[in-house]
Amino acid sequence: MASQLLRRCVVRGETDAVDDVTRPEMASETRDMVRLLEAALDAGDFGLSAGLKYPPEHHESEEEIIELCRSTRRALRHP
Repeated sequence: MASQLLRRCVVRGETDAVDDVTRPEMASETRDMVRLLEAALDAGDFGLSAGLKYPPEHHESEEEIIELCRSTRRALRHP
């Protein structure tokens, strides 16, 4: 399998947050996204891609983005 960047919208689409993309995720949804991201990184993806200029990503809160970036950093530091 080729390595790739995991698209942020794919992670969001796998959680309950997809029902209303204009609202910030709840803490439980953010935890679900972190688990999905970590699994993808463990499976060979090499990072996270986010188009913060485009929907649905432009509705994300700063805290959500920071948490996903922290998770990505942790996963990539400890292969």
